[in-house]
Amino acid sequence: MGSGNGLAPVLIVEDNEALRTSFSAVLHGAGFDVIEAADGFIVLETLKAMSIGAIVLDLGIPVFDGFALLDRLEDSPPVVVVTGRTYDDDVVRRREIFGFVQKPVPSQTLIDLVGDAMGIGRQRPDTIGATQGPGVVPPAPWDRRTGD
Repeated sequence: MGSGNGLAPVLIVEDNEALRTSFSAVLHGAGFDVIEAADGFIVLETLKAMSIGAIVLDLGIPVFDGFALLDRLEDSPPVVVVTGRTYDDDVVRRREIFGFVQKPVPSQTLIDLVGDAMGIGRQRPDTIGATQGPGVVPPAPWDRRTGD
């Protein structure tokens, strides 16, 4: 699934296979390399084995739920929480969380949040180094840098 963009892959953590596959397809279609995990144990093993650019995390995953997983992450890549739960100020203000969005999440919002988390802004990873700049897209629903 390599796109050749030189960026570390995005780890999609979602126990619902249909959603996991959908998130993966959206991000891969936008030029991101993607790895999938269905539970917290797989996440920890993946993080030991390789470098990850960002994590897209559902909080209601098995083995270690998203909260327990966040407690176990050390020096983790930025985490974008995509969940059916309502916005919780105490949760999203945790240092590990870069962004928070409720399901269902629009494809462009997911792409924008992951791009911002990985430090490439609103530019598609497959256009990094291209002469044209990124297009204008609406802001993410919550952004750590602005607190909005």
